[in-house]
Amino acid sequence: MHIDDVEVLNYIHNTLGIGKVYIKKDQAKATFLVRTQSEISAIIEIFSKNPLNSSKHLNFLAFERAFSLYINQGRESRQELKPVIESIKDEMNRNRTNFDMSTNHEVRITPY
Repeated sequence: MHIDDVEVLNYIHNTLGIGKVYIKKDQAKATFLVRTQSEISAIIEIFSKNPLNSSKHLNFLAFERAFSLYINQGRESRQELKPVIESIKDEMNRNRTNFDMSTNHEVRITPY
């Protein structure tokens, strides 16, 4: 985000009690970063309960699938998993060609 919006990231950090806010003044940029498996799990839980709309939801589901594969594998088999996770990543964002939502996905529009 732009550095002018750093208070939004600080609010998220303080409310969730996870992650860290980094500021790069030379780039006028602020970033909220989560690093640990427990922090990523907390973010996944939030977006599982409060689904995103549009292709962002599909990207979230792909990320969740890749993260689940990663944490459920032993250290020795994670290297074998790398091409699978890479293929999931390669189908996200600009590379996405399938935009089909599941039949039970509801678009939620909040009043704010």
